[in-house]
Amino acid sequence: MSDETLFYNELEALIDTVIKAERDHVIHGLLIFNLDDFAEINNLVGVDGGNEILDIISGKINEFFKGTDIVAKLRGDEYAVLVRNIRAVTDLEKLCEKILTSVSEIYVSDMQVTSSIGVSVYPFHGRTYADLLDKAYQALMRAKANGKNGYRIYESAVTKAKFSEYILNGIYGEIDYRSISGSDWDRYFMDVCRQMFRYDSNIYASLNSILEIFCLYHGFSRAFILTNGEHSVYDEKHLEFALPGCEYPNTDVMNLLKQDLVLRLYEDFDDCAIVHTDDQYTDPEILEYMRVMGDCEIVFFAVKDEGKCIGGIVYEKIEEDGNRISLNDLAKFSSQAGAIMSYALISNRFRASKDLMAKIEMFEGMPADIYIIDSENYTIEYMNSRALDAAGVSAIGSKCYKILHNFITVCEDCPLKNMNPDDTTANAKIETYNFSTCKLCLNMYSWVSGRDNKGKALLVSVDVEDLFGEV
Repeated sequence: MSDETLFYNELEALIDTVIKAERDHVIHGLLIFNLDDFAEINNLVGVDGGNEILDIISGKINEFFKGTDIVAKLRGDEYAVLVRNIRAVTDLEKLCEKILTSVSEIYVSDMQVTSSIGVSVYPFHGRTYADLLDKAYQALMRAKANGKNGYRIYESAVTKAKFSEYILNGIYGEIDYRSISGSDWDRYFMDVCRQMFRYDSNIYASLNSILEIFCLYHGFSRAFILTNGEHSVYDEKHLEFALPGCEYPNTDVMNLLKQDLVLRLYEDFDDCAIVHTDDQYTDPEILEYMRVMGDCEIVFFAVKDEGKCIGGIVYEKIEEDGNRISLNDLAKFSSQAGAIMSYALISNRFRASKDLMAKIEMFEGMPADIYIIDSENYTIEYMNSRALDAAGVSAIGSKCYKILHNFITVCEDCPLKNMNPDDTTANAKIETYNFSTCKLCLNMYSWVSGRDNKGKALLVSVDVEDLFGEV
């Protein structure tokens, strides 16, 4: 047995022993990370110089771990860390962000040093080191495939859904999302979307997790979200998912091709479309793109804001199994794709309002439907879980008078007409019938305080029966 084999066996035995010795209901994270393009660094500074860089990085990353964590250098520029007894999965996200930031402060000549991290979580992704290592490597490969200089938590959307259930019920959820079908899957997927938006501090990770779970469930090889310059508040290279081996070349030319693809698909098909490589009556440049990308099938959904197309979500499936995507599939995808598009719009609107989101969380336990409405155009920009359950996620971005009262124009007695947005203490109450909940409600309006929130109205809608009993 070689020294290297002995080391790996001892590391596996150590981590398995630690895991088995822990009490129930603890959570550990296994991080696998390495440098991006380390061969180029060695070419620039030589092997000795490369080793000096690794020594610097080892010193930096050790600052982020506790004495009880297990840190091991595997091979070359690769490290494994068991982060023990974390409070929440989001703690791992914060840790990964710190590591990435610290490594990116190092330069070799004019080349910035970056790293990628894959994460798996005990007990959600496995109860042995071997299982956790396998999942962490898969996550690492996805981080590399999706632009490098980032991290991925293995199926992080599922992880957080399970973790939330653990917090609420004191037990570990054992949901196998691949076994869920039909309307149960739609309902579960919507719940995952809500959790991602509410709990994920990183909008890239949130939307990518939603995109990832959609692709894995439906068998897509890769996907991306693109919006135009006016609405694009994020670095779009982070908003794509690809299975290892199905990656996009990370080049400016490819980004232009994807942008052009979305525009052409919208011009040809409007809201949504399915395109196969062997279609005869479609844009020849789209077909050429598909051939270049590996004989793929495309499912396209336009992202719209107030009826205008601002971009699109493209899902691609490499044609290997011969099972073509059908119009029935398109109908099956529509509600879930709509959820992803709605949350992409939410992330855009609330990019400068994370403090606002924290304030709104206090309403989650109340027996009330909570909305934030833009008083200039009467668009619903946020809904709490209770309101989402009643109206559906597609209500976000829609007009409040349509969703709440089923009107086609602004309500004549709308309190927002008479509330001065310059008066932050202005408020109003009105009793109305809420169309989405089908209940008589007391609606209470006030302005949302804080920078960048002028004209944003907070609506708290309470069922009259909940307040006064049956009427």
